[in-house]
Amino acid sequence: MTTACRGFWGITSALVLGLGATAAGASAESVTLAATRDNTLIESATGALSNGSGPGFFAGRTSQTSQSIRRGVVRFDLAGAVPKGARVVSARLDLHVSQTHPEPAVVRVHRALGDWGEAGSRAEGGQGAPAQPGDATWLHAFSPAVFWSRPGGDFAETPSSFAEVVGEGWYSWPSTPALLADVSSWLEDPAQNFGWILLGDEDTSSTVKRFDSRESEDLALRPTLTLEYERGLAAGCDAFDLDEPILALCTAWCDALDCDAEVPVGSAAACGRIERAYRARTGGSAPPCAVADADGDGVEDALDSCPAVFDPDQADGDGDGVGDACDNCAAEPNSDQADTFGALGVGDACDCPCFTATELGALVLELQDPATYTGVVCIDTRIGTKPLTAVRAVRADGAPCGTASFDCGALAVEFTEDNACQLNPPAPLPAVLVQGIGDAQREACRRSIVEVAGALGLGCN
Repeated sequence: MTTACRGFWGITSALVLGLGATAAGASAESVTLAATRDNTLIESATGALSNGSGPGFFAGRTSQTSQSIRRGVVRFDLAGAVPKGARVVSARLDLHVSQTHPEPAVVRVHRALGDWGEAGSRAEGGQGAPAQPGDATWLHAFSPAVFWSRPGGDFAETPSSFAEVVGEGWYSWPSTPALLADVSSWLEDPAQNFGWILLGDEDTSSTVKRFDSRESEDLALRPTLTLEYERGLAAGCDAFDLDEPILALCTAWCDALDCDAEVPVGSAAACGRIERAYRARTGGSAPPCAVADADGDGVEDALDSCPAVFDPDQADGDGDGVGDACDNCAAEPNSDQADTFGALGVGDACDCPCFTATELGALVLELQDPATYTGVVCIDTRIGTKPLTAVRAVRADGAPCGTASFDCGALAVEFTEDNACQLNPPAPLPAVLVQGIGDAQREACRRSIVEVAGALGLGCN
């Protein structure tokens, strides 16, 4: 194909261990956590009441005529809950309701914005008990000296999840992007894990719900948080539950001696001995050294057909080594991803080398000027041996229009022996003719003519 001027208007490398460990991209694993703190914020002008050690915590409004709002607080310790480098894909909060008014109520879970305490106050019901030092109350994060910034607790205005609660039984607050974000941020920065505050129906009397707390005598009814996660390739040895001395062998081979590098730190003999020992203890598996996986799709960058785009299926329809998810011309092999003309982001192999849609639009608008041009027409005849798509017009005064043809216009044509595109703008601008173009390039030219002409009210026949 000849070079055209630009225009006339100026594996998947899955690490399979014989240890039952699952690499990223496979089915998720799960862990269920027990609550480490819970309490009830009991509406009170003095902040004198709490229920830190009671068998239940409450959310909603009681039947009292005043100071009747109750808000539950609950926290789970996430430290070490999932392997290093793992990605949490789902989070679900499960609570058991043991006492309730019959009216249904939506209970919302809000991320707490400050730390709070659980101490020795204990009450069976929602009336509360005298707050003990360190208890959270309506006014205090830690009674009696540390206050919330506002009565009723500090929490994010937007709920992270919600559920409708009716009668007694189990209820789940399902995984949402916000709930997942809460958990992920706490895993990243445990110091910011203050748990959640539960808000029930605070506008209607007698809607309070009692949830079994972590002090419930029935262990099976205590609050739980279930996380589903996928192990990450980028974490190497630490991403898998390797027992000693297997972890020590893995760390020595991957990190200390860097045996998987082009120029290892350790000698070939030393690396060989460690690898053999590792394989002997893992059923023949190789050490899962840390690999780069920038897009987190479970395929290491060195083998990823789209290293910067999440594409776990690694689809590559044209077989050019560039995945469909990032290929600028997925219909034609173009491993170089050249994009030197035409539309930005469309590879040369799939773009029209004679004109852009902008250039074509300017030409069609000019050719529709009845004071200068006549006979403007769009043709799209793709039947037979020489399919042709073109838009053209001639000068009304009968003079030649372009430098290479009597008329002005653009075309995309499939000859028996060749494909070509042409742009013939009004003189004195030079014509552009490119022969020997690919099918995808010709189709890009044809599609551009049809779409631009149609958008400007010039139908193609």
